[in-house]
Amino acid sequence: MLPPPPKRPDPDAFYLEHVPAFFGALLDRVALPPLQLAMQVEIVRATGPLRYVIEIAGTEIRTRAGTATEPEVTVALDMDAFRTATRDLWPRAARRLAQTAPRTRDRLAQMFAGVDGADWLASLIELAGELVLEYTDDAGDTTVTRITVGAGPGARARVVSSDNDATLLLEGKSSLVHLLKSRVTIEGDAGWVLRLATRLRPRAPGTPG
Repeated sequence: MLPPPPKRPDPDAFYLEHVPAFFGALLDRVALPPLQLAMQVEIVRATGPLRYVIEIAGTEIRTRAGTATEPEVTVALDMDAFRTATRDLWPRAARRLAQTAPRTRDRLAQMFAGVDGADWLASLIELAGELVLEYTDDAGDTTVTRITVGAGPGARARVVSSDNDATLLLEGKSSLVHLLKSRVTIEGDAGWVLRLATRLRPRAPGTPG
C-alpha cells in the first residue's frame, strides 16, 4: 500500500518524509537500472528560501534539506505554487498511482528493461534549458514553477496550462506529449519541450520510438 499524501503539509513534511516514503513504496521490487541523479528544489519565501535535495542513488531515493553541488535538475517555486502542487495536483496524482500501482510497476520495469541508466540520464541532461510552467487552477489562480535542466542556460520555453489539462493527464486520458502537441500553449522553443518530454520515457537501444 502506498502512503497517502499528507493534508496541508509543510515543505519539511512533504520533501523529507512523504516523498521518500511514497516513492520507496511505489518502486519496491521494481528492477530499475542504477541511476545517479540530484534534483534541487528551492521554495522562495519572503523570509528566505527553503532548499531540498531529492537524490536517486543506485535504486534508492533519498531526500535531505540543503543544496546539491551540481544538480541535474533544479525546480524553483514560491509557497503558492507549493500549496497548489501538494494540496491539489499531487493528491490527485498519488490517488491514481495508488489505484494503478501494480500496472505502474510493470510498465516501469518494461520501459527500463535493457536501458543503460547513465546513458538515459545523459540524454536528458544534454537538453539543457529553462522551462517555465504557468498553471491556472479551477479557481482561476495562476502559479509559476521554473525547471532548469542541466547547467543551463540552453533552450528557453514557457508552457501555459490549465486545470482541465492537468485532469486529462492525471486521469490517464491523455499523454504528456499529446497534451503538449494539442492543448497547452508553448511559448519559445517548442521543439525542445517536445524532445524533453519524449526522452522522459526511456527506451532500450533498437526499440521503436
